[in-house]
Amino acid sequence: MAQLNITFAGICTHLDGIVSGVPMRTVLPNALSVRFGELWIADLANQSPRRAEYYLMPHVPYISDSPIWGVPPRPCRLPRVLDGRYLKIVNATGERLHFAMKDGYSLTDYVFDFALDDDVVLGGRAACYFDIFHGCAWTEGTGSEPRITRVRMETDGTPRLAIATLPGSAPSACGDYYEIEIQSNELFVTNLDYDTATEYRNFDFLFNYLVAEGGLPTMLKKPTPGMPRDPSQLTMKYLGEKLKALGEYIKTDGGKVQGYLDSGGRIGGRIKHEEESRLPRPSSGVDLSMAERIGASVQAPVALDESCSDSHVP
Repeated sequence: MAQLNITFAGICTHLDGIVSGVPMRTVLPNALSVRFGELWIADLANQSPRRAEYYLMPHVPYISDSPIWGVPPRPCRLPRVLDGRYLKIVNATGERLHFAMKDGYSLTDYVFDFALDDDVVLGGRAACYFDIFHGCAWTEGTGSEPRITRVRMETDGTPRLAIATLPGSAPSACGDYYEIEIQSNELFVTNLDYDTATEYRNFDFLFNYLVAEGGLPTMLKKPTPGMPRDPSQLTMKYLGEKLKALGEYIKTDGGKVQGYLDSGGRIGGRIKHEEESRLPRPSSGVDLSMAERIGASVQAPVALDESCSDSHVP
């Protein structure tokens, strides 16, 4: 017998007993797109709703067997980016999964009408599903603190993680199904910003609503975790600088938005040829996806802001 500990952090939603035959399904929605817009907050009595403008930068679904981050994703091994994949521990054993403590942020608390999107939570239109059948789960964090979810389970021998390709997802060079032994007995599953330099954490929690019908909400009962009561206005100039920073990142094949940082938040001209030659590049023998290139520098799952917390339903 062995034991496996799993830590979930970031933009992921835990469905407790909602999927038939699955005690807990964790859904990592596809949050790789840039989004910006406005919403309304209606939490003040006898006052008109307040408008809030936001932008959200790409979040990367990622799994590792080590808390040491910044290691490039490796095909058919860990760490790796999760892009249209189904995960399960195939040799889990012992008691059926139960929650010892559940004090996470519920998606139903912040919107007036909530319903899950069946295509996202059941039909494979997500970055990843991780189905848990055995063990004990609990949420860490209380009050206004960030939240993470942990699961501990027993396994028959060294834990084995099965990775399968979801229908309609991009094919994998490793095949539609393969298994990996988890020698460290630890798994870290996250869906977080690709680089801390481009975070706008006030609104990141909104990405959790990608599992809901209609996607991101346009009206809130109250501010979501990490959102100030009176968010500052989003100027087009500021949004433009953030988009240029993302472009600089993509242009350098997974750099650290170096041009953006070196110029104090403003992109100031092209990178010189000699600098380009020193930037990290994917192996010429591997055709990496955009998610995999961005995932090469995904941030560690700590320390988190409230808006980087996971969520649950119900």
